[in-house]
Amino acid sequence: MATTPPTTAETYRCPECRGVLSFDAGSWGCTDCSYVPPHSAD
Repeated sequence: MATTPPTTAETYRCPECRGVLSFDAGSWGCTDCSYVPPHSAD
């Protein structure tokens, strides 16, 4: 009997406009207002 693993998806929200944050080209950014969170790897 085959089972499917539970799917969990979490949507990250922009702190400025509550839009969706997406990970694209190696960095996070808001798709609505172009907010970019600060990088902590400096």
